[in-house]
Amino acid sequence: MGRQAAGSHPRPLVVADGAHNGDSAHKLRQALEQYFKFEKAVLIIGMSSDKDLAGIVAELAPVFRQVIVTKSLHPRAMDTKSIAEEFMKHGISAQQTYDISSAMPLGLSLVGEKRFALYYRVIICRGRRN
Repeated sequence: MGRQAAGSHPRPLVVADGAHNGDSAHKLRQALEQYFKFEKAVLIIGMSSDKDLAGIVAELAPVFRQVIVTKSLHPRAMDTKSIAEEFMKHGISAQQTYDISSAMPLGLSLVGEKRFALYYRVIICRGRRN
């Protein structure tokens, strides 16, 4: 499956990835579509301010209807408003959180027991691995 890492607990399935530009987000999207079957997925995303926001969002928006935006404590972390605004350009109203400690429980509550989450860097999906 490449560099993605799937958590060992099957429900909900949590996948972490570190794609940082449009090309790597495209490869992530291909891997998700190839290796996973899911009805619905939640994306939890936070990024550094020097990353390709438009390219990453353009690749991932078609896969995720639910998005949670978060921010790390790192000084280069991008503000959540910028990320949420980029998703809005694709018709997705992203929920904003202040940090991963609030984003992860929110994502898990949205997907329930049988879904899939990607931590984008995190994804939570309903479904199973192929």
